[in-house]
Amino acid sequence: MTSPARSRVLTWTADPVAGEARFEQVLLHGGAADLRARGTILVGAGELTETDGPFRVDYELDTVADWVTHRLVVRAAGADWRRELWLRRDADGRWTCRRVAEPGDPRPAVPEPAVLAGAVDCDLVSSALFNMMPIARSGLHRRPGRQDFLMAWVSIPDLQVTPARQEYGHVRPGVVAFASEDGFTAELEVDDDGYPLRYPTVALRVPDPIRSAPTGGPAAR
Repeated sequence: MTSPARSRVLTWTADPVAGEARFEQVLLHGGAADLRARGTILVGAGELTETDGPFRVDYELDTVADWVTHRLVVRAAGADWRRELWLRRDADGRWTCRRVAEPGDPRPAVPEPAVLAGAVDCDLVSSALFNMMPIARSGLHRRPGRQDFLMAWVSIPDLQVTPARQEYGHVRPGVVAFASEDGFTAELEVDDDGYPLRYPTVALRVPDPIRSAPTGGPAAR
């Protein structure tokens, strides 16, 4: 299994058919044993802004061996509100969760963390990054098969956490079928490390200008 590069930046924009103004950029360090992701999502228009207006989300994701989630911190803020979520999975598979909101919002992130038992991944709504972990761990972007996953699913901008079952299946090298329990399906195009290039109706990856630059220009002469 190939690990991601030790350090890289990935950027996605909303798929135009989503009808959203949305942008995500993440700085990645580490690999399969110690991935650290520090990302930002800006949402300017679309269904997610109908209640709270445009907003920004900042997240910090740390994983342990085989891209298993250890810690997720999410901070969301709009014009006159802010919310924070701390989600952690310990070495025994127990989840703990804390959420705060201003103005006051008494709802816990999840009524009982025990409902997340068995999940080893988080999934942040509208983020393309979080599909990588189950894809890379299962290797379904390279070899035939199907696999079910239980996710700690984090909605934005309210930062509520619910257990959610998802299925991934190999279509062909570099393409993985995705299905959620609510009936949503898509075929994700991914790179060699499992990071999405195209997530239909959700996100499109912006090409890396360094990696995609043509050779033979003035600097190469």
